[in-house]
Amino acid sequence: MIFGALCLCLAVLFNNRSIVVGSFISLLIVGKYLKKRSQYFFCGSLVLILLTFAVKADSSWGRLLIYKVSVNMFKDNWLSGVGANGFSSQYLNYQEAYFHNQSYSTRELLLADNTYYAFNDYWEFIISFGLPAILLLWAAFYSGYKIFRSFLSINTGLCPKIAAFVFLSISVAAFFNHIFDSLVWRAIWCITLFSLLDNFQKRSRYSFYFLLFLALELPLWVFKVQSDYEHKAIQIAKTLEDAGFLSEADSQYKTLESNLAFKQVSLKIAYGQYLYRVGQYQHALTQVNDALSQYPNSDLIMLLAKINERLNLPLAAEKLYLRAIDMVPNRFLPRYELFKLYLRTSQTEKAMQIGKDALQLPVKVRTSMVHSIRLDIAKELDLHNCK
Repeated sequence: MIFGALCLCLAVLFNNRSIVVGSFISLLIVGKYLKKRSQYFFCGSLVLILLTFAVKADSSWGRLLIYKVSVNMFKDNWLSGVGANGFSSQYLNYQEAYFHNQSYSTRELLLADNTYYAFNDYWEFIISFGLPAILLLWAAFYSGYKIFRSFLSINTGLCPKIAAFVFLSISVAAFFNHIFDSLVWRAIWCITLFSLLDNFQKRSRYSFYFLLFLALELPLWVFKVQSDYEHKAIQIAKTLEDAGFLSEADSQYKTLESNLAFKQVSLKIAYGQYLYRVGQYQHALTQVNDALSQYPNSDLIMLLAKINERLNLPLAAEKLYLRAIDMVPNRFLPRYELFKLYLRTSQTEKAMQIGKDALQLPVKVRTSMVHSIRLDIAKELDLHNCK
């Protein structure tokens, strides 16, 4: 219990609410409070859990928005799911459709962001793989319940209790965050799981579980190391670009594009931004479209709109700006770019309307850019005598 309380204090110190909740529930199950003063401990736990959500209320409400939008993903794909990585590649399209229907509150508008996680690993797993995932999770939770009932009914040493506490804390935290996306948390979870399973075996099987763990995790660690190496190589190209060495940056991007073992979306994004900067709009269009199919977000859509403007495709640019606005409606920049497009193409009435909408938009974060945009739009509206 002292170990559990220490872990809980560390979780509070680092402001990890998911681990806080998981730690309290673990203490409730593993601790001896189940037999003595359990009602007081339960009530205290419930109060503290509610307080942890009150600390970052906006973040908690933001999760509720994600759950609300992702329900539509499950409805459309309940049988087989959207596939591995399907949530990150499709969620923002559903968020765009949600805000396009105008059925949202001001709070939801302000909380919307470019999101790639469900902030609930089990829910994301269900959306990804549908009905089979539901059956698998039901079997896993039922088996876990049976194992822990047996665990609590026998006398165990300190190490199994620590393993049980850590395993439960991470498992519960996964209901409120993308815990298993972290290789470190997943490794700790697997090790504690194997330790618990080994505790119920008559003969130790640590070597078997360790080999199983390596077989499952080692390829992912290799991929992570490779991805980190590629990311550093991309950063070198971006540094050369920012420093003005465009020919060197171009050579680096081309080398990366032909040599990378794993084609990262971040390379397509960085290369697309570079190509737009140097005026190679057709090539930039290809790179950004490829990235957008795997990694949709409002910033990429806005970049694609700018590329279409440069290619003299104002109608396509207009549609893309409107998509960017619907996807994350609290952003001022897409509205401002669309406002300027309408002015350049002499669509004054549309420009005035989008300008008025921008000035009436609640401000999420007051920055110098937002202030400058609002001033410029207000000045244009005054020039056209529009109130």
